[in-house]
Amino acid sequence: LFQVYDRNKATALYLADLDFSAGAPRLAQLQKILRDGDTTADGEVIQRVEACCLNNRGDVAVRVMTTKGFQRIYLALAGQPLNPEVKFGDSAPGVENGRFAQSLGDFELLDDGSLVLVGHYYTSKYAAQGLFHLHPAGGSLLSSTRDTIPNSTSRIGVLGLLDVRDSTYTHQATAHGNVNANPTLVLLGDLREPQVRPRVL
Repeated sequence: LFQVYDRNKATALYLADLDFSAGAPRLAQLQKILRDGDTTADGEVIQRVEACCLNNRGDVAVRVMTTKGFQRIYLALAGQPLNPEVKFGDSAPGVENGRFAQSLGDFELLDDGSLVLVGHYYTSKYAAQGLFHLHPAGGSLLSSTRDTIPNSTSRIGVLGLLDVRDSTYTHQATAHGNVNANPTLVLLGDLREPQVRPRVL
């Protein structure tokens, strides 16, 4: 899976299938996934292809910015068309009456087809940023900027990059407080225990 820029400086996302049966690798198939300016199956026009992820099954997840100014994540199961997976207004799991906002962050597509992502969300009473695990059975909120950092009186300020290995996830965060003294933290948790908030690594 790779991104390229064409002559018009538009970003395009391609999936290459390599054949190693003859020794030296050979390009067996090249499939365009998405390009700036494309219209998706749900009628959104892509302003910018921003980030992508490929799992070991050949599923592809893509984060885009639409011409309406909203970020969305689309998912294509191996060989299938792109379908919207996360978009503005979708229910945010683990948050009572919560909805995803228009801003999405880092994400990982796991081999079971589930998605771990950082995203802003809101309710009628507050707005926050959370780390979510989305899967066919529903989903869960793993961490939030409304949480207190373990063994601290400070709240999480901002959620950043994340990484997932098997069921273990780590994600970058900052402590809420004096912006000139915000330490960067790495939090570690287990996807199998979504009710347990991550600890400081």
